[in-house]
Amino acid sequence: MRKLAIIAVAMAIPIFAHADEPVPLSYKAANGSRQSVIVATSLDTSGNPVVSGYKGSDGNWHDTLVIAQTCGLDASGIPLACAPAATAADLSNYVQKSSVGDAVVTAGYGSASATLATRFSRFLDVISDGGALCDGTTDDSAAITALLASAAGKATVRLPVGVTCRAKSIVLPAYTHLTVDGTLKAIDAADAQLITINTRDHVTIDGSGTIDGNKTSYASTDTGVYACINANGGQYFNLEDVTVQNCKNYPLNAWNGAAHVYVNHVRMLTSGNSPECAQNVDDCWVNNSYIAGIQDVGWSFYKGVTNSGITNSRATNNSGAGISSYLDNGSTTQSGNQNIIIANNVVDHNGGPGILDQGAGSAQTSANRNIQIIGNISSYNDQAGQTGYGCVYLANDYYVNVSDNECSYDGNSTAAVYGIWLQTQNYHVTVHHNKIWNEGIGGTLGVGIQNSNLSYYSQITDNEIFADNGNTSMVFGISGTMPSTGWSVVKNNLIRGLTGGPYANLVVSTTTIFEDDFLNQRVSATGAAITASNYDAWMYLYQTGTVASQTITLPARAGNGQVFVISSAGPITALTVAAPSGLSVIGVPTSMSAGSSVSFRYDAASLTWVRVQ
Repeated sequence: MRKLAIIAVAMAIPIFAHADEPVPLSYKAANGSRQSVIVATSLDTSGNPVVSGYKGSDGNWHDTLVIAQTCGLDASGIPLACAPAATAADLSNYVQKSSVGDAVVTAGYGSASATLATRFSRFLDVISDGGALCDGTTDDSAAITALLASAAGKATVRLPVGVTCRAKSIVLPAYTHLTVDGTLKAIDAADAQLITINTRDHVTIDGSGTIDGNKTSYASTDTGVYACINANGGQYFNLEDVTVQNCKNYPLNAWNGAAHVYVNHVRMLTSGNSPECAQNVDDCWVNNSYIAGIQDVGWSFYKGVTNSGITNSRATNNSGAGISSYLDNGSTTQSGNQNIIIANNVVDHNGGPGILDQGAGSAQTSANRNIQIIGNISSYNDQAGQTGYGCVYLANDYYVNVSDNECSYDGNSTAAVYGIWLQTQNYHVTVHHNKIWNEGIGGTLGVGIQNSNLSYYSQITDNEIFADNGNTSMVFGISGTMPSTGWSVVKNNLIRGLTGGPYANLVVSTTTIFEDDFLNQRVSATGAAITASNYDAWMYLYQTGTVASQTITLPARAGNGQVFVISSAGPITALTVAAPSGLSVIGVPTSMSAGSSVSFRYDAASLTWVRVQ
């Protein structure tokens, strides 16, 4: 009589049972006796089980799981063993039960010498179980696709360490778990997606290996747009730990309404287009990942992406921006991105700005909204030497918070470089507590923060902007024009060491609230005329002896309501306080006593400095 054994076979059906079902403690063999079976996780060198247990859907380990290999149930519902000469046709109708909802254990018949690891593994190997050759040459597409189809929802398909499987157009069904520990490489001249997930839910790709698109160049004559991983719709897609590289276009293209896309600890390298979540994707998160050598933006949220973000990642040496939230400028049909977080990333040595946030137009429906750019470190960007690009670039945005970022050493030509650039049609932007230094490398036109005349309701507060170590590339601290429509705030910014001064090129309007306690000038009154810098708040004349005659010219630019104070340590016998060209002054003093002060407040409506003390 042929001895029955329980082993894992490709045609066997995995176990899925509910927790309230009874656990069979034995199976009834052909000789009428009941036999118990232990399911073990693996074998030691002696062929004995290492752990006689299983992990249930409750997340806990249980002592043993006993399975019945059956071809039916008796009248009492007890599993019946298959006949000794059971065939594949018999086994196609067998019944198995388990107390674990996610247990994947298969039963079959065959040699008793088969190892328990093979019989009860939750992993199916593309070579030993799927028949793929994985010799680095053969097209294994059909074998891998067939194994994925049979294992979906039942077992993890593993591509083992040390092998290279060649393939194209691999389609992942719903409930697929593919572990790539070796290399999955596109066949030569494969103008096709390498892996496709078409509106399928609950798909995971992980492993320590590489997904390789097998493209070493990206000629403009290439036709078609192809991704290494194309996630077209579907929900709950996880990409973890693998390297994705050499893709003709996108390392990952999650798009067309996909939702719950999670990318963690993934390397995305040397490809033609940005890895991205695009076109109405919701809940897309990238974390702890590395993106380099992309001939486009490093990572992109593109067109209508919502409730998503990239954190704790690095984008370096990409041709465009390091990270972007992007729409095509001028489009009237694209929906803006909304609720995007770009936080705690390192972006460096990219061709464009470190971080770019650009909507399609000024209307809220086509602008990006509710964008948080926080705690990033950006340096040595704008390697392409484009005018203006530096650390952060904003255009056509509503409700953006740019805070606690560090920006430095951007630029690679004589073109102007703006650390943070509010370029056009921005509404309700907060630029707060950023540290910006030594911008404009390669030239002498570095600017800390540039505000255009079309950025409304902006707040530029508590930023530190400076040049150090003899750097001469930075010329202005905060530059540009604050708009006359809608209020804006410039307050408490610490700016020092710049060749052109803190605010020498800034124009504020009557609706700008301007207050900066750090704009102080300490000079000695010697009789030579002294001119206050734009937006200065205080001038201290520190000489102690008597000055016979002194002329002081008030600031040529100031915020509406700004106060300018003159204090003198020593007496001034004849004092002249003059207004700059185009402005006037009311209530000028003619002398100052030792230790006294005089104050003026600026009225922008009449272009007049008015004495208040």
